[in-house]
Amino acid sequence: MNHARKMRCALVLTSALFVSGCGGMVQTYEGPKRPAREVAVLKTNVGQLTFDTVWVDVVDDNKLIRAYSELEISPGRHSLRVQLTSGFLKASRIMAFEARAGHAYRVKGVIGVKGTLAWIEDDLSGELVAGEAP
Repeated sequence: MNHARKMRCALVLTSALFVSGCGGMVQTYEGPKRPAREVAVLKTNVGQLTFDTVWVDVVDDNKLIRAYSELEISPGRHSLRVQLTSGFLKASRIMAFEARAGHAYRVKGVIGVKGTLAWIEDDLSGELVAGEAP
């Protein structure tokens, strides 16, 4: 096995170990759990076997304890800190967006040669709702 392939295998294994302790859904609003039609859901790729990982670690100045695959948020304007990793590279972006009740959104991002991008798409339509996509 050549050196590049060994490094890639090691990075995928490290990423898998990192995300294996994470995942699940977290409620980011106070009070009892609300029906799905009354909240919005942010989806990340935490828990998926991938080289690049994107997650949210701060919602409205509230730091989350760990990386989650889904976050339930109340409708309205929210500020998020999005964390990105690609192998050994790490970056973060702060963004704001308007969440609509009953909608699901997907948080995406890339660390590339030309810089780091993070964005949020409507999970059903694919419409860009925040940030900058490549």
